Amino acid sequence: MKSEKGNTESTFDYEQLLKTILDLFAAGTETTSTAVQWFIVLLVNHPEVQSLMRREINDVIGTSRYPCMEERQKLPYTDAVLHEVLRFGCIGPLALPHGLTQDLNYKGYVIPKDSMLIPNLHSVLYDPEVFEDPETFRPTRFLDAERKLVNVDKVLTFSLGRRACLGESLARMEFFLFATSLVQRFKLLPSDPNHLPSLKGKL
Repeated sequence: MKSEKGNTESTFDYEQLLKTILDLFAAGTETTSTAVQWFIVLLVNHPEVQSLMRREINDVIGTSRYPCMEERQKLPYTDAVLHEVLRFGCIGPLALPHGLTQDLNYKGYVIPKDSMLIPNLHSVLYDPEVFEDPETFRPTRFLDAERKLVNVDKVLTFSLGRRACLGESLARMEFFLFATSLVQRFKLLPSDPNHLPSLKGKL
């Protein structure tokens, strides 16, 4: 900003800097930490999933080094778990608002120009026509008989199209590396075995 001081054509100011920082925090830091919280809570509630994930990680990577992104393709069950966490946790139930630049005819409804649309990602991630028994945490829904990933394109956590989340690649990388390293080195247990953490999300 100092280098732009005095430049009458510059549009960048202190207020814009603060809003940019807020956008980066809200869209990046908060969502990734929420995904990790859901991951921990779900694995504590499903120790059998945690055990299978740990076994796969140890078989492929071992315990002497940290996982790396190149190994993701060799960890299909782990990848399926991460996709199911993003689906079940529904980290961002509503996508960013979109403004219509022209009238839109959608299934017989006319939505006028200049209307604001807010995509409901929760309705997709919990649609029983897309995901059988959506209220159940089941990572195997993303694996076929040969243990290859299927239907992962239906997990629209980051929205889709030209207005999808810009940080999707970074978020997926961070989530994979953190989650696999965590399970590789720790066994996640409830603080009280008689009271598992709730799976009800809160705003």
